[in-house]
Amino acid sequence: MEKLYLIPGTMCNEQLWKKLVPYLETQFDLVHLPIPNVDNVDEMLTTLLAALVEEKVQLVGFSLGGYLAAYLASKYPEKIARLFVIANSPCSLNTDELQQRTDILAWVNQHGYSGISQKRALAMLDNPSNEGASIDHEQRVKQAIYTIVTMDKDLGESVLIQQLTSTSHRKDLTDELSKVNSPIVFYCSEKDPLINQQWLKHFCHNNKNAHATIVPGSCHMLPLEYPQALANSIIDWANN
Repeated sequence: MEKLYLIPGTMCNEQLWKKLVPYLETQFDLVHLPIPNVDNVDEMLTTLLAALVEEKVQLVGFSLGGYLAAYLASKYPEKIARLFVIANSPCSLNTDELQQRTDILAWVNQHGYSGISQKRALAMLDNPSNEGASIDHEQRVKQAIYTIVTMDKDLGESVLIQQLTSTSHRKDLTDELSKVNSPIVFYCSEKDPLINQQWLKHFCHNNKNAHATIVPGSCHMLPLEYPQALANSIIDWANN
């Protein structure tokens, strides 16, 4: 069975993928790659590269993990058979997000960190109170909030500081990633405020091996809220 390597996002661990597992485990040997606890992105790549034991791998990354996966593909294209990037546009962070990260670090430095709030977790999901939301969707959102809060608690303050400090200033990967010939899929919500839609449109227009699947809504935590649709896209990407 072919391996599928999975890199999570900021303050996420293996629990991020738990809703995807039932849909993917019959076709893939799923390998979770935690985000390395090192000082900068280049050191993260070195650690992640050492874990890719096959000659060529299928690589999936979510959010920060999507950026790291894209960076790996751009630096070591010979190692990547295909690339699937969830909820990330691999370019520099915008001014608002950089300021938000600065504010978080300043707050934590002064007051300590008591964990992500349920309100903040909900802000990364689609609102289940919208008209037409099903009971099943409402339950998925509740479970997603619980998982987000749990992952954050498991990783804790030191990991938050390390990840925000070491990954906030990101290189725009347009030029390097344009040289990658492997199939690339970007999968994200159309109104996710953390996605640079203009960057995605431009990159996919100029690179025939790249395709963007844009789904309705504003959800960022797609593996937790919409696992089946995401799994179907991953399977299609792996089989084509």
